[in-house]
Amino acid sequence: MSPAQQVLDYRREIDESQKQIREMVMESYRDIAAGKGRDCNEFFDELEKGMPMKEYKVVTLPLAEEDIADQTDYIAFELRSPETAVNMVKAFRKVINSLSLFPQSHELDEDRELARYGIRKTYYKN
Repeated sequence: MSPAQQVLDYRREIDESQKQIREMVMESYRDIAAGKGRDCNEFFDELEKGMPMKEYKVVTLPLAEEDIADQTDYIAFELRSPETAVNMVKAFRKVINSLSLFPQSHELDEDRELARYGIRKTYYKN
């Protein structure tokens, strides 16, 4: 098969794929117009309920809580940037909560004794 013929065949495949995608989109659009759609959060909540995921308990130690409070207080009051401090608290919460579903995504502490207990650490970049 010549290179020119290969290009033409490839172009036909692309055109056919685009037609199929267009038809799927139009079918979905017709479903929406017929009232068949639903809130996406409902769908994802339902989907998550059916997934067998183990959720781990995450515990913050008093020292960690004190460090976070000291850092955010400094930013809020000394640097006079309360909005940045609130954003940091939200980011800390998000990262820490991610440990409950994906603890292995964070590295074990470099201290061998802590690592033996499965203590993990994470960093936050400002």
